[in-house]
Amino acid sequence: MALVLHGYPPEQVGGTELSVRTLAHNLVAEGLEVVVIAGTLDWSPGFATTTSIDEGASRPITVYKLHRGDLYFDHWQKGREPRVSRAFAEILRSERPDVVHVHHWVRLSNDLVAVAARCGIPAVVTLQDLWSTCLLTFRVRPDTRSFCEAEMAPDPCLDCASVLRPRTPWMSRAQAEARFGERTAFLRRELDLARIRIAACGSHAQTVRQFLGVSDVEIDLLPPGVDVQLARRAPRALPGEGEPLRIGAWGHLAPLKGADVLIEALRLLPNPNAVRLELAGGEVDPAFAAHLRERSEGLDVHFHSAYELAELDRNSVSDVHLMATGTRAHESWGLVLDEALLMGLPSLLPAAGALLDRAQGRGFAALYRQGDPADLARVIGELLADPARIEAMRAAIPAPDDCRLTGVDHARLTVTLYQRAITAGAPAVEPVDEADEQRAIEFQDAWDEGLKAASAVELGFEEEPS
Repeated sequence: MALVLHGYPPEQVGGTELSVRTLAHNLVAEGLEVVVIAGTLDWSPGFATTTSIDEGASRPITVYKLHRGDLYFDHWQKGREPRVSRAFAEILRSERPDVVHVHHWVRLSNDLVAVAARCGIPAVVTLQDLWSTCLLTFRVRPDTRSFCEAEMAPDPCLDCASVLRPRTPWMSRAQAEARFGERTAFLRRELDLARIRIAACGSHAQTVRQFLGVSDVEIDLLPPGVDVQLARRAPRALPGEGEPLRIGAWGHLAPLKGADVLIEALRLLPNPNAVRLELAGGEVDPAFAAHLRERSEGLDVHFHSAYELAELDRNSVSDVHLMATGTRAHESWGLVLDEALLMGLPSLLPAAGALLDRAQGRGFAALYRQGDPADLARVIGELLADPARIEAMRAAIPAPDDCRLTGVDHARLTVTLYQRAITAGAPAVEPVDEADEQRAIEFQDAWDEGLKAASAVELGFEEEPS
């Protein structure tokens, strides 16, 4: 098996990267041979492939890293990279996996499934997020910070993506539209060629179908494996007279994760200090973190540093009555909910995406309109007026063994999907158009030359002098 994604621990430790490592380790434990093919942020002056060994599994796993030599290779206009495609094909021909499992394309190339098919290898795709449907990845509008309901098209997507840095003044509108069209077509082809497509829940599958324009694509539902060991916390006594309701929120302090929504909700309460808010997470956006601290002045808000997930059940951020998240994203699953459930904490959740899918009608969560501090304040006010409702929410939390799909079970279910893909075999795909690949390489090189020739002002990194 070859697992393919944009980065791999320990270099990158986001949700996708950690879940793929968990899958890799559990597949090896099940007796399968696994290699990992990953992108990296480690730029190389000229394309390069390196190998390392993940020794954390029961058997060592070879990790290939593809180091791109072009500039700003995360930019949406640079999604197709023939040099990556060629190196990827070489690895597949060397390793000869029975199936390729693609978890992401960014930092690699938008034709991985097609490359595997040309090598005679069927592919499985897991749709980890909404990157395939949005030039900004999460379908959160930069102007309003609300979820974007627009269909994918040059208008409005190109204007929305103009907030990205660097700007590309050397690209004409027609050229940008052509790149947009190619990106969309390649990703639709990837899903069409994949023998199995996986999403964690129904809402995420439907969102991808809708916004990528692939309504007829079949998507299997398979929740991620959750192996983190978190103990149930002793239930905190309901707040008595003069005692605050304690709410904990953890994760990166970044606009997408919406800690500001929580803080603004507190400010709208008749008695803001009736709630104590504990915030823990890395300050990945210093300006936003400073804004949070400014808006917290006069409130009972406590900031904690980044935390170790394995120690979350001993961190003061979880010694609370409720977990809350202000996320603005339509989450594809929402591991933060798994963590809260394992610790026995009821939740305050936005009524959107997978969180709505998972919590609606379950009793262990109270829902509010996503991105709406006033509606969150309304829900918090109801809990302050009727704290016994928190006890009822606690009682609705499943037993720890029923809170999650373990990594072992997830791996075993994934293997059944691999077997289906292997039985189906590799699909037919057109041969490589070498002239087209050369044009794509020339585009990448010209893009980098345009970047080097532009000023910091033109690229959006500095303000124009007044």
